[in-house]
Amino acid sequence: MNKLIKAIAPGKPGYYQLNEFCSDNFFAQKRRFFFDDDAISFLHSLSKKIMAHSEARQHPELLALAFWLRKSNLLMIFKKWIDRQPTNQIITSRGIAFHIAPSNVDSIFVYSWALSMIAGNINVVRVSLNQGKQLNTLFYLIGEHIRKYPELEQRNRILTYTHDNEISSFLSLKADLRIIWGGDKTVETIRDLPTKPNTKDVTFTDKSSLSLINAHAYMELSDKQSLAHLFYNDSYWFDQKACSSPSRVIFVGERVICKEASKNFWGAMRTELKRHKQQDDQSLAIQKLSYVYQLIIDNSQLEPVYHSDVSSPTVLRHIEGEAVKPQCGGGFFIESFVVSLDQVQDQTMVKDQTIAYYGFEQDDLMQLALTFDGRKVDRIVPLGSALDFSPVWDGYDLISEFSKRLIVM
Repeated sequence: MNKLIKAIAPGKPGYYQLNEFCSDNFFAQKRRFFFDDDAISFLHSLSKKIMAHSEARQHPELLALAFWLRKSNLLMIFKKWIDRQPTNQIITSRGIAFHIAPSNVDSIFVYSWALSMIAGNINVVRVSLNQGKQLNTLFYLIGEHIRKYPELEQRNRILTYTHDNEISSFLSLKADLRIIWGGDKTVETIRDLPTKPNTKDVTFTDKSSLSLINAHAYMELSDKQSLAHLFYNDSYWFDQKACSSPSRVIFVGERVICKEASKNFWGAMRTELKRHKQQDDQSLAIQKLSYVYQLIIDNSQLEPVYHSDVSSPTVLRHIEGEAVKPQCGGGFFIESFVVSLDQVQDQTMVKDQTIAYYGFEQDDLMQLALTFDGRKVDRIVPLGSALDFSPVWDGYDLISEFSKRLIVM
């Protein structure tokens, strides 16, 4: 296809014709078997490059990515998966994978790209035109380092282009697998494009998440600031734009204890924000204030709790009725109180992805999970782990989705 795209990696970044950067020879490469040793080696080396790079080290989300890309972690993930598989099968790649990365959590595509690469797929990754400083640093490190792995370099392309259905259709028709990040609208748009009859789609739609706090356990916690730090990591790393970042907080216990826990919790969060010098700029402060008024006008069951200054989280309290999902971001939360875990199900939504909890036993959380009946919530993790990527994401076993099995009976 004679269309102009911007190449990111491999090779020198710049503008190329699509049929030059992704040539017929690129798409005609032979399908590989499952598990690529070169990919493991490259990703481990990339991990070390990120950790050693002074600019990359300024971004905690890149350090978390680097930690996840370590060889020991990747081998553990794949060994656990392989150990669950029957022995009478041959596992191969799916073939050509077309990844559409999200613009709100720009580095998350690396996780699924890494799994697809190790599974042996040929990969074309379309990233957003809007690339922040951290993503530019990451692309530089990828582009520089993948040159040392010529076979892997030939099987991977990262590019960007303006929203162009002609280009996306061309790449979709080449793909055996499409990994679509970016929310409902992006998924609907890409799904409408033509594909081969057997092309597999793995989609990540709009989601929301929440935190669940045992008020009694929290009030007994001596170091409340440590929990505020974990909640800060879950909420603020991606400015609350990650699907797994909490936008709602549910305190569980008698109402008087919940109110006291709430007061202490948000007080500790104010201290944490000031420690990180986190402060709303003027436009965000106005946006949050306007959103507070609009939500209260539209929902009589909401009342303001905290909105004192630009260094504080903005919090509304949900009194009764169905849960309300805030969509503002930037440190905007809705809290609610329930007496027991039995009532949490009523405060969750079909589009809820992650519950990050504090102060509950796993058996109780398993019972809670049963109440969702497979319709709500994809994962329940300890508070502070909401952004930790898992090979099972949004209910997909990604390694299974990215590979193909031939059964021998």
